[in-house]
Order: sequence, then structure tokens, then C-alpha cells
Amino acid sequence: MSRPDGSSSLNASPRPLAIVTGGSRGIGAAIAERLALENYDILLVARQQAGLDSQAHSLRSVFGVNVISLAADLTSGAGVAAVLALVDELKLKPEILVNSAGLAASGRFANSGREAVADQIDVNVRALTLLTHGILPGMLARGRGRILNMAGVTAFAPVPGLAVHAATKAFVLSFTESLSEELRNSGVSATALCPGISRTDMLADLGGQELPRSMLHAPSEVARDAWEAMQRGEAVRITGIGPQVTAAWAKWQPRSVVRYVSGVVSRFALNY
Repeated sequence: MSRPDGSSSLNASPRPLAIVTGGSRGIGAAIAERLALENYDILLVARQQAGLDSQAHSLRSVFGVNVISLAADLTSGAGVAAVLALVDELKLKPEILVNSAGLAASGRFANSGREAVADQIDVNVRALTLLTHGILPGMLARGRGRILNMAGVTAFAPVPGLAVHAATKAFVLSFTESLSEELRNSGVSATALCPGISRTDMLADLGGQELPRSMLHAPSEVARDAWEAMQRGEAVRITGIGPQVTAAWAKWQPRSVVRYVSGVVSRFALNY
């Protein structure tokens, strides 16, 4: 495979390296900016090359770090393989892996397009799991590393109208918590980041009711929490008081109550 621009400088850099999927916009872009602020070189992965190039240029010019971008479609096995092949080819030793790429689609499951359903599962579950599987052994061999998986407050309860998305995030939460215990005392940690609703393009894509800005998290706030949680080796970090209350409430209520309330809220917010 051909090497993206900037590969040689990344190899020669004394800075630690972070891989960020979904790094061209939203929370992924904010986390990449926070890591660059902390003096990490960045390997950015996203689907669209134009967005990647813009973000890479911004990180280089603002923070002075080395950045390479890889356009890879993580809905496909080939996209995941391309990321891992680049890591192997360049002999990269990432100290942080951020699985931030994610897809969501609102509406009744029966009315959903089959490709949209498959894409959510492929990105949110398959790609995240396989990238973790590919990067983790190197971290364990070096005795250090941080893995951050994007779950969300939807991981704690069923969400009618976002059935597939919420189910995939429940997988991410369970997978990451299991991995966190497997990695205990290894020098490597796994963190599930669980933000509430954030001011990102994904929110606009879902449509539904416009929520007050006071209910929405800024991506920079989520990125700050992500950095703190990784540094502390936390298994789960829930961003914001509202999501923390929601997760705690869902934990202690009968499932029938959680389903009913979630359905009422979803019908209002998503118009499904």
C-alpha cells in the first residue's frame, strides 16, 4: 500500500503516537485536538479525505505535531485492514487508540434500510473490536497503552428509534469493561467514554426536536473528560451530571419502567 504524506516524519518523531478514528469531525476531532495539545503525534482515520486533510493541516499548524491521515471506510473489512496494515508497514507503536468512529440512524427498525443497519454494526462494533484486537498486543508487549472506546449514555438503556445504535453502544460498554479487567496490572487500560448528547454533525443528521444548548455537551468538554479518564485508567467515564443521573436511574429501575420512559422520551425527541 502507498504511504500517506507525512509518514516519514511520524516515524522519526520523538513524540508518542495516538490513533484516532472518526478524527475529522465532532468528538473524534476534539479528542485529536486534545491529544495534540498534550504533544501527541496523530494518525487520523476517517472516511472522507477532504475532511481529514483539513483537520490534519489544522493540527499541524496550531499544535506543531506530526499528523498523517488515512481515508478508510470502516464499514468494510478492507478499511479496517488498511489501518492495521499501515501500522505494520510503518512499524508504528501507538500509545493511545481512540475508537471514536461511529454511525447512528433514527427511525423505526422495521423501516430502516438494511445497508444502514449493517453499516452501524460494522463501524460501531466490528471495526472497533478488530482495531482493538490488532493494536492491543503491541501495547501489551511494550507494557503501556491506553484504549478509549466511544460508548455513550445510550449504552445504559434501550432507545426506541435508535435501536441498533443503542444496542451497539451497549456492546461497546460491556466489551470495554471486560477488557479493562483483563488488562488489570498490565500497564494498558481500556476506557468506555459515555457522553450524553453532544453538539456534533451526527446530532443534526438524526433530525428530531431541537434541544436547548444547555442540554448539549461541547465536544471539547467530552475530549477533556476522555483525556482525564485515560490518564486515570478508568474503565467507564460518563460525561456530565445529566448522563450520570440517567445511567444511575436506569441501573436501579425495573427494565419495564426503563423501556416505557425511554419510549416516551424517544418519541418526543426523535419523532420516530
